[in-house]
Amino acid sequence: CISCGAFHWVAERTHLLTTSSPQFTSCCLNGQVELPPFGLLPKFLRDLLCRADLRSLRFYTNLYSYNSMFTFTSLDCTPINRGVTSGVQVFQIHGTLYHV
Repeated sequence: CISCGAFHWVAERTHLLTTSSPQFTSCCLNGQVELPPFGLLPKFLRDLLCRADLRSLRFYTNLYSYNSMFTFTSLDCTPINRGVTSGVQVFQIHGTLYHV
């Protein structure tokens, strides 16, 4: 998005005919929504990310494992089809997610 810098897929563009200069509105409505920048990280997170001690080393060593804890999910749901054929596609479910 040229207004807020958000990344989008080309298929999410507002004007479907324009691929050379796509416009997006699902993030900030062309600059109408402005969020303040993030403040400083809490000290605990700053220490994990910036220090070179044993705790930080263990954090970086196990970072992929921490991240992958949330990638394996068992899905038991009933998909809801609302018949929407244009705009951003949403996968809506009614059911339970089980993190394995």
